[in-house]
Amino acid sequence: MGVIIDWFRGGPRTTIRVDINGGVLSLAASSRLLNYADYGWNPAEVTGAVYKNGAQATTLSFDSADGDITCNTVNVQQGDVIEVRVEYGGKFSWPWHNKMIARRSAWLTVPAGNTTVDFDDNNHKQPVPGFELGYGWDSNNKLKVGVKVASADGASQAMTLCSRRLPSAQESSTSIDLSSANAQEHTSTFSTSDITGDFELEWTLYSGGSEPRQQDRVRLQFHAKELVADYPPGFPGDNVSLVQSRAADRLKLGAPGQ
Repeated sequence: MGVIIDWFRGGPRTTIRVDINGGVLSLAASSRLLNYADYGWNPAEVTGAVYKNGAQATTLSFDSADGDITCNTVNVQQGDVIEVRVEYGGKFSWPWHNKMIARRSAWLTVPAGNTTVDFDDNNHKQPVPGFELGYGWDSNNKLKVGVKVASADGASQAMTLCSRRLPSAQESSTSIDLSSANAQEHTSTFSTSDITGDFELEWTLYSGGSEPRQQDRVRLQFHAKELVADYPPGFPGDNVSLVQSRAADRLKLGAPGQ
């Protein structure tokens, strides 16, 4: 019996309306997780929170029947940096014994006075570039990653790709030019001998160069280094590990052909 590749994941797709009135921030009734049917709810695979200046201010509640998002109000003042974060926790997959953790966030800095800010496919739209991904151990036993971009999906910013040994914040990062047709590479600073626990790959992309803006952050969290093979020597021509694409207006990550 061959190896069964159990991998198909979708990131959150949201519409968020932030209302600020009299120094109080709330989410309007139109705020929703649009692809709520992609996820399980017992227990919930999706969580969320509002962060103020990097600290959690309140949690988000999701209606599993229609995806409506609600939360308690948050007191704010001019200059506060707000992040409304929705995150899919992922399931373990094979053959790498890893999981995907996908986050979509809406970011804004509180202006003077009252305001309403929309984050959706028409306002501060989050691009979802399409690309092939190859990864594995190179000749120095370091984690090497290759990216071959197929579509930038209108992205105006570069994508940041990084690697880390948990619980480190970040080991090293590489800027990925989404307008380039050439394969681009990132190599970790750590090798297999340095890994004593879990390790990650992460890529992040903002919708714009300043706030308000959205952000997609995807993490591949590996739990067994011995199940990650050598870097595919034929990449990007063959031996593609995973493919990211835009499907039904949300991020899709799957094996080639899925």
